[in-house]
Amino acid sequence: MNRYFLFFLVFCFCFTSCIIRSPKFASLDQAFAVKPGMTLEQVNTTLGITPYALRSKTDSATVYVYKYRTMERRTAPLLRKRTNGVKATGPLMDLNVTYNSKSVVTALKSKPSPKEEKSQYTIDVNSVFTLLTVTAPALLVYLGLQHN
Repeated sequence: MNRYFLFFLVFCFCFTSCIIRSPKFASLDQAFAVKPGMTLEQVNTTLGITPYALRSKTDSATVYVYKYRTMERRTAPLLRKRTNGVKATGPLMDLNVTYNSKSVVTALKSKPSPKEEKSQYTIDVNSVFTLLTVTAPALLVYLGLQHN
């Protein structure tokens, strides 16, 4: 009984390290839909999120940062062609939106995020795969030795 409880605790402890956090973000199509002349409320509705951060604020302008994620195509290195591969999410990007004093968009600027901030829980599949391929054989060997 104690051995199964210990196994359960180790299993739970290992899988908690596979959870990462990421910020709320819009899609690339939503980011392209933002145009100069839109109000703050229209931008928030179009993107489906509120601003991630306040970049700067002056008497005449305010710059808010929104996050959006690009799309990319992933393929095996030896099978890389122009048309094959799987559609996958790309890196996070910053969309700097400048508003005038009346909260109307006057300028848009996009750039890569300095680092991927984390704020929502997701599971890192690579960490789970590594955990299973490393610990499962060791655990099976241990249980096999205990059985004999």
